[in-house]
Amino acid sequence: MQRALVVCLFVASGCSTPSIDVASERAAIKPATSCEHVQCKPRHDDHDPKRAACCVQASATIDASGGIVTTGDGTTVEVPLGAVAGTTTITIHESETPAPKGAVTPIISFGPDGIVFAHPVKVTIPLARTTGHLTTFWTSHDGSGRFVPVGGTVVGDNMVVEVTHFSEGYVAEDPGVRSVSATALVTYVSDATEIFKPDLTAPTIRIEALIPDGSGGYTSIQGTGSTDGHFEIDGIPVGPALIHTSSPANLYTMLDVTDNTSVDLSRALLGRRLPTIASDTSNLVFEVDDMTAWQDGDTMEFFCPQNNDWIFGLETFGLFNFPTAGATSIQDMVLREPLFLPGGGARGNLIEAAHDTCTLLHMQSRQTADDMAPVTYLATVETFNPAPFDQLDGTDTLVQGRFSHNDTPNRISVDLQMQKYVEQFGPDPASIVRSIPGAAFFISGLWADAAGVSASASSADFLGIDVTANPVRTVARDMRYGLSLAGNWQPFGSAGYSTSLGFPVPGTPRAAVFTHQIFTSVDVSNPNPDVLIDIEPRLGPPGALLVAGLDALQPQTGVGLTPTVSWTAPTLGAANLYELDVFQLTPTTNRRNFVNAGRFATTGTSLTLPPDVLEAGGSYVLIVQAGIAKPIAQNPVPPATVAPFNANLTDGANIVSAIIQP
Repeated sequence: MQRALVVCLFVASGCSTPSIDVASERAAIKPATSCEHVQCKPRHDDHDPKRAACCVQASATIDASGGIVTTGDGTTVEVPLGAVAGTTTITIHESETPAPKGAVTPIISFGPDGIVFAHPVKVTIPLARTTGHLTTFWTSHDGSGRFVPVGGTVVGDNMVVEVTHFSEGYVAEDPGVRSVSATALVTYVSDATEIFKPDLTAPTIRIEALIPDGSGGYTSIQGTGSTDGHFEIDGIPVGPALIHTSSPANLYTMLDVTDNTSVDLSRALLGRRLPTIASDTSNLVFEVDDMTAWQDGDTMEFFCPQNNDWIFGLETFGLFNFPTAGATSIQDMVLREPLFLPGGGARGNLIEAAHDTCTLLHMQSRQTADDMAPVTYLATVETFNPAPFDQLDGTDTLVQGRFSHNDTPNRISVDLQMQKYVEQFGPDPASIVRSIPGAAFFISGLWADAAGVSASASSADFLGIDVTANPVRTVARDMRYGLSLAGNWQPFGSAGYSTSLGFPVPGTPRAAVFTHQIFTSVDVSNPNPDVLIDIEPRLGPPGALLVAGLDALQPQTGVGLTPTVSWTAPTLGAANLYELDVFQLTPTTNRRNFVNAGRFATTGTSLTLPPDVLEAGGSYVLIVQAGIAKPIAQNPVPPATVAPFNANLTDGANIVSAIIQP
């Protein structure tokens, strides 16, 4: 569970008693100077050492779960979940350096100096006055000590701003330009969570702000990156800007830099940063007893989350010695290494006893009665958590044990109104070679570290209802499923309707497959089996997808290299984030036969593609997804401007174009 640690300096006229979630973490900093008659009201004149010591000084130790640090005058730092990997001491104090003329606050120092956060942190600075056009000035991360304007919003008597690194800051009159900064870090979620800082100084990496020129084009302002995963772009005019970085991917974020100039391009990946890649002959051989009798239609999964190894639907791969109907044990079942979903290389990662815990789940068909019709569902009935073992590279590794049965399963009742998903579902595009539907409700689990940081990776399945054959209203009462997994698991529910669309790719007989979908998250944290959970869509797909003013659901040619892509807002619900993916159809060695030419995030409903996204002679598929994004951890700012490509979407629906050619 996420904790909020609040540290406040107590003085006679300072802040009120803080709330602290964990009693053992109470902390107060007592200044050496008597503060009995010190007033902690905001001021902007010369540095007052006594007031600074009494009112603008705080320190607290936080970890990956985040926390809040507050001084006596209300200067506050809010660090969200996952912004730091381990124990970090956050400090706040007033600088002895006088603020520049015209400043409405002193210069405040924040530490550790130079730290780069995996996600932006929120800083609140009390203001002596709120009139005029104000902005926050923050020292650049380049080490020069220069202050650059980074925006912020006046909220009451405070300036609230997001920052990606720590240094010094003050508030003064707005010069009309901004410096945008971003973090592009990778958090590896395992038992020993690690934040990896990629090198952004390579000459091939593009870091720029693209400023709309008013005539459908853009003016580029180049930025600079550093080896710690941080980059900055200076001199951006106030207003909209398309922030582009080609590393870690070709990402574009449309934002209004007037108030917010911090872009979160960080990612969370499951597993270790430097795992050992297993060779193709590193097979696992299972001998597991006490299995509930296998039935046709049952399913089985195997995974080791700490090194990001996953295999779903073992029954579909024709494994050697896979159990047949009626079997009550697994004997010499061979799980071939090439079947593993790649976690860090061309194949799976080698399992190591010192780091990894592995699980084999058996999901068995069951029946439940309700007031409409019998419902068939799959649910975990037993789990095999083998003792930690070292996988032998290049040969077979024997894994033995017994299944553990779920004697006290969870229970849940749902009213799955799938016909409403079908009603909201938009049309499939022209030019596809196949469309395969799917309709289901699942309860799954994400593996997380001890602080609660999880990765949007593969998940374990606990319960599933497949209604693809009859996507109408389904009432299922008192379904039962197990959760007996080793490690830290975060259950979540999801329901949706989708079609898998196959597009022809020039030069290969194998189609490129994209998913046309609408989905809804379902709170299953504390289900009451006596109460039906209503499940229906809360957000519909975007509509009227156009490219260069032409209907994008029909094949289009001659749209140009920089067309405007537009769409209408969903007729159901209110999206706070849109993501546009531009996929080029081309033969690839991994047989996906497409590459992502650009990913765009915006809160608007149109966007002009910049140069170098489309190529003459290329064939493309565009996908626009509308989303309702959940705020990131403790930082309740619009996720479209915080973590555009990694926001936790509670609801989503997309529209898929036909083949588009420039």
